Amino acid sequence: MKQKRIYKPYFDVNEYIGKRNNHLTVIALAERKPNDDGWRLRCRCDCGGTIDVLPYQFKNGAVKSCGCLRNTIYAKQDGRSKHPLYGIWRQMMQRCYSEKSKVYHRYGGRGITVYDEWHDFFNFAKWSDSVGGRPDGYTIDRIDNDGPYSPDNCRWATMHDQCRNKSDNIVVEYNGKSQTLTDWAKELGINWVTFHNRYVRGWSIERMMTEPVHTKPDHTAGA
Repeated sequence: MKQKRIYKPYFDVNEYIGKRNNHLTVIALAERKPNDDGWRLRCRCDCGGTIDVLPYQFKNGAVKSCGCLRNTIYAKQDGRSKHPLYGIWRQMMQRCYSEKSKVYHRYGGRGITVYDEWHDFFNFAKWSDSVGGRPDGYTIDRIDNDGPYSPDNCRWATMHDQCRNKSDNIVVEYNGKSQTLTDWAKELGINWVTFHNRYVRGWSIERMMTEPVHTKPDHTAGA
């Protein structure tokens, strides 16, 4: 019986791991598929995406990114960069897929993803049109704070609505009692937006519950 020939890379992948060129960093040897013309390197792009490239493509910089640079060029060419929703879409994608995003740990870092079809900006824009469009001052909001950005879990909402939604989903224990942020705010007589902001800023539970609300002095008094 004829033995199946085992192909091995002609290069030492360890010489590439961790190396960087343009926006790509080599992270592993990619699995070779039957129709591949050679072994490829698995690279992570600065935007958080991945792409498999041939060693020579990585060395000479023939491939510079996972495609995000090309998408940026296309965005200018097809007009999407001027679309009022483009900035919202781009930020949504970055916080879910770019480890360089300052809030990645709160989104992509804990498994929050974007609906596959919404990776195409124009599909996202079509969804917005289907729900009546984005009212002025509204931002994208996930109804289930632990769920993905998807048609059945997203809406356009004010920051007031978003804070309330998040407050209703966060349970805090204090002195043996557990309640949502919204319920604690009501019990303590603190504006729930202020209370939610204390939580987001990382205040200790004790400080959240006991520190008085500071008000700005009225310089007009007695004038």
